[in-house]
Amino acid sequence: MQILTPKIMLQFSAKVIIDTRSTKKDNTHSVKLRISYDYQQHYYLLNKSFTKERWDKIMSEKAKGKDLDEQLVLKAIEKRAIDTINSLHPFSLTSFEKKLFKRSYKKSDLLLMMKDYQDELLQKGSKGTSECYKSSESSIKAYLKAKKLPHPIFEDITPEWLTKYEEWMLSRGRSVTTVGIYMRNIRTLMNIAIDKGLLNHEAYPFGKRKYIIPATRNIKKALHKDDIKNIYNYSPISKQEEYAKDMWMFSYLCNGMNIKDIALLKHSSLVNNQIEFIRAKTANTKKQDSKPIRANINSPMRAIMHKWGKHSIDPEEYLFDILAKNDDSEEIFRKVKQTTKNINKYMKKIGVKLGIEQPLTTYVARHSFATILKNSDTSVQYISEALGHTSLQTTAIYLDSFEKEEIEKNQEKLLDF
Repeated sequence: MQILTPKIMLQFSAKVIIDTRSTKKDNTHSVKLRISYDYQQHYYLLNKSFTKERWDKIMSEKAKGKDLDEQLVLKAIEKRAIDTINSLHPFSLTSFEKKLFKRSYKKSDLLLMMKDYQDELLQKGSKGTSECYKSSESSIKAYLKAKKLPHPIFEDITPEWLTKYEEWMLSRGRSVTTVGIYMRNIRTLMNIAIDKGLLNHEAYPFGKRKYIIPATRNIKKALHKDDIKNIYNYSPISKQEEYAKDMWMFSYLCNGMNIKDIALLKHSSLVNNQIEFIRAKTANTKKQDSKPIRANINSPMRAIMHKWGKHSIDPEEYLFDILAKNDDSEEIFRKVKQTTKNINKYMKKIGVKLGIEQPLTTYVARHSFATILKNSDTSVQYISEALGHTSLQTTAIYLDSFEKEEIEKNQEKLLDF
């Protein structure tokens, strides 16, 4: 039904529909109130669901009995929506929702929660993760625009919706890795929605016999001990190479610490010839599980700290000259990103000179630390604690790669007779 508000002369439509885009386990479809306004469509669940056959009977002109009763209820909701629209001058969805439903459906909007979650991450200093969710938001908006779909509420995110979104991303040249990242972001918000009572657990679209997030077999390459030795003994030809090499080696020797955690180290992190720190990646999300990671300070690490560190008696002063005390989260993000970029740039050049096939990055330092310990028969429990993982399963996945020489050696055992 078309409505014209007399003061602002904008077109609206309000209609109760059955949403056949998704099917529940009992083969029924959700009934929704669809509001079209300003070239957008908004859907509101009505806590009713029918099979398509039952719906056709209910909405038939010849409906009778219980079917007619349902029709009258749905028509009454539709009329009340129209009356509500006509009573609002000017019209806004917020005021419409508040008046018609006595509560705001905005909280159930996936994109609005994604935006709020970005802001929450920024407040916690997780700039990088916030940017990742921002990229997800942009991708979903582009998909909705291309397919002329409404902004989804959580009930709209079905296995079918996710599958079509995945297919669209792949058709646009997105990698499976990117698809997996965006889908995991959606999954996180769906879990939050369930925790907040915005979504029934039965409507959760992820899992076995539902939507499975695609995953690539991520073959993580670690360096051989000989490669580490060659890097350690390499003589830099510039200050940039010297800094990159030293910080890369510091990361390798200090439990594979990433550059952000190195940048955040303070003089107070030095305790009894050890470095104690909590990973920035988990500090805000798992405060109750936060356990300091400890690494002994050996001679090479001490030399690097002496060469590139800030000499201060202030325990709150940063250990390395990467960050300043008054840096906010935006500045920390920028400086860490630039420092990591510079280290990777010069380490890759060093790797080429040394004939190392694997491009040298700070991530390779972290993985090499873990893998070399594993191949030296170090317990997975120790490696897990050193890396700051919260579960052995995470560490097992992380270590799920072997050096070529080890694979060949084990393969030869099959013919050792």
